[in-house]
Amino acid sequence: MNFKLIVIIVVLLLGPQAGLAYDIPPGMEPKRELEQFISYGKDLHVNTKIKPQKDVVKKIKNPHDPKQIDEWHTVYYRGLIIRFYRATSAPGDLVNKVILSNKEYTMPFNIQIGDTREKVMQKLGVPTDDKEEKLYYDLPYASYSESVTFKFSKGILKEVEWDFEID
Repeated sequence: MNFKLIVIIVVLLLGPQAGLAYDIPPGMEPKRELEQFISYGKDLHVNTKIKPQKDVVKKIKNPHDPKQIDEWHTVYYRGLIIRFYRATSAPGDLVNKVILSNKEYTMPFNIQIGDTREKVMQKLGVPTDDKEEKLYYDLPYASYSESVTFKFSKGILKEVEWDFEID
């Protein structure tokens, strides 16, 4: 069979999901902007090049192998906190929480600390939940829970918090 014909058939079979990082259930629309924004939060752990102010480490037994000792790290930077799990058996750190409150960080879609609720909603769409001073966005088709919360004071963005479920 001709290679070009095979590529066309594969693209037609995969449809609009081709090239996405997540498996999207039938009938559900991809949320590319939200995917990108959530990925940015997760990637801050490896992309932050400044030296941390403090790294608090708590050693614990691995829940799957009690003989293995792992670590919970909470790393503090100016206006940024990153919490991750480090297991000797894992290929890398497992980011659990990221909290950003420093306007010096450039987030996707030009969202930054100090923006209005309206600007955030214009860039990311209708939130999963809207409670007074917080906008919650969940990625409904992620394998594990992935979400971002925008926290406001008097309608002005003060903090962005990413949460990632880990096993």
